[in-house]
Amino acid sequence: MFTINEWLSIYEEIVKLLNIDKKSDIEATYLLANMLKNIDLEKMHTIIKNKFAGKNILLFAAGPTLTIHADKILRYFIKSVPRDSIALVAVDGVAKYFREIGIAPDAIVTDLDGDIDSILYYGERHNTIVFVHAHGDNMDKLKKVVPKLLKAGAYIVGTTQVKPVKPLMNYTGFTDGDRALSTVLYYNPKRVIMVGMDFGYKIGKYSKPLNRRQRVDLEKKIIKLQIAYKLVNEFSCRTKTPIYTLSPSTLNCVININLNEVPILLK
Repeated sequence: MFTINEWLSIYEEIVKLLNIDKKSDIEATYLLANMLKNIDLEKMHTIIKNKFAGKNILLFAAGPTLTIHADKILRYFIKSVPRDSIALVAVDGVAKYFREIGIAPDAIVTDLDGDIDSILYYGERHNTIVFVHAHGDNMDKLKKVVPKLLKAGAYIVGTTQVKPVKPLMNYTGFTDGDRALSTVLYYNPKRVIMVGMDFGYKIGKYSKPLNRRQRVDLEKKIIKLQIAYKLVNEFSCRTKTPIYTLSPSTLNCVININLNEVPILLK
């Protein structure tokens, strides 16, 4: 994985590439840090380690192949193994998919671009760990959502992409998908199986939709996907944890598998 200094150097390159307002990212970091100032981060690390360390992680991203594979995995495959041997991680908008099929994820990694009602539903009622990311474009959502999670006593960890301010973490990573991977790898899982982690130009049903005004930003979204692809590649090559994918995307240090191999890996 990257050291914090290595990551901050990469972040500076991304800032230039996407013309990101770094000052706003820092402002959002201090905003979220202040909101979470009473969070016991060591306690949260213990809770997360109990969920992730030594476990099989099923990481569900919002790419278009999500629903092709996830239904069978969640409705059938996970019932054949002890529930405490696996952890289900939903990337942002995939929380809505989990709610539709009636299964609670163990964690949600989000910058609050996804379905807020679903994120709140699991954070408030199901002891789902919510990794909430701060950046310059989501300060209004932080102000709206985080107090509700805190009021409900939700398990919440704040994250940032700039130099972290206590109690926030910088697990490294830029988009929700690649940041979700770097986050689970931080806790030394047994293996990671990625579902819906696609890097094509087609936007998945549970990804953030583009309205008419936002369609002009499609090029930027594609650039972000390219950044995510490079980061997932790098994370996968730097870790000793085996990483698998059901996506047709080819990554240097990730093993492509088919659906029938998933129950074998979960045993």
